[in-house]
Amino acid sequence: VRPDIMALAKSIGGGFPLGAYGGEVEYMNYITDFKVWHMGTYNGNPLVMAAAHATLTKACSREAVDAAIARNTRLVDACAAVIREYRLPAHTVQLGVKGCITWRPEPVRNYRDFKKTNFVLAYAQWIHGVNRGILLPPGLDEQWLI
Repeated sequence: VRPDIMALAKSIGGGFPLGAYGGEVEYMNYITDFKVWHMGTYNGNPLVMAAAHATLTKACSREAVDAAIARNTRLVDACAAVIREYRLPAHTVQLGVKGCITWRPEPVRNYRDFKKTNFVLAYAQWIHGVNRGILLPPGLDEQWLI
C-alpha cells in the first residue's frame, strides 16, 4: 500500500504539540497553489518548529537511533532470557526502539491470537512495574520505547 497523503503526529515534535503531513505532488499542490488553505493555531509556531528540528536532527540522528536500538536489543534479549530460564508463558517482540513482553507463548499474528493473550499476567506485569517506578503506557499490550 502506498498512501497518497501521510499524517504524522506526537513523536515528531519531541513532546510538543506538532503534526505534519505530506503527500504526492498532485495533492500537495492544492495547498501550495492556495486552492485549499491549511490553517491552525500552531502552524509555524517558532517554539514547536525548533523542537521538531531538534527532534529530527539531534534526538533522531542516525547515531542516536542506532544506540537506542542497541540498548533496546539488550533489554529485549535480557527479558527473553528470563522468560526461557523460568519457562514463562510469554515471548518478546522488538521493532527498532520499541519492545514488549507478550503474555502468550506463541507469536501474535492476528487479532484472534492477541485475544488469547493472558491478560491477567499482563496486568500483573504492569502493576508490578508501577509499584517499582516502571511506568509503561496504560493498557494490556504494554510496549516500551527506548
